[in-house]
Amino acid sequence: ALASLRRIKSEAKVSMKTPILSVILSMAPEGMDAVKAALDDVAEAGRVTGDMNLVEESDGSEATGSTDEEAGIRVTASQLGEPPAKKPKK
Repeated sequence: ALASLRRIKSEAKVSMKTPILSVILSMAPEGMDAVKAALDDVAEAGRVTGDMNLVEESDGSEATGSTDEEAGIRVTASQLGEPPAKKPKK
């Protein structure tokens, strides 16, 4: 799940410190309990400041958004916040 959150930022070419205002992760039912158990830690590490929703992936769903092939987690929707201001060089 964390890899999927980081991929959002990587594909948008923004800093990993950029907050995620909202995100919907779609995954197979088998992985749902594991992600739910670590949800607070994943949200903190991924800098999710708003809603992070998990939905079970249906067999007939079309692939939209990026997918973490290894874990079977798909980002179906996300909204990034403003990246933090860069510190001036001395």
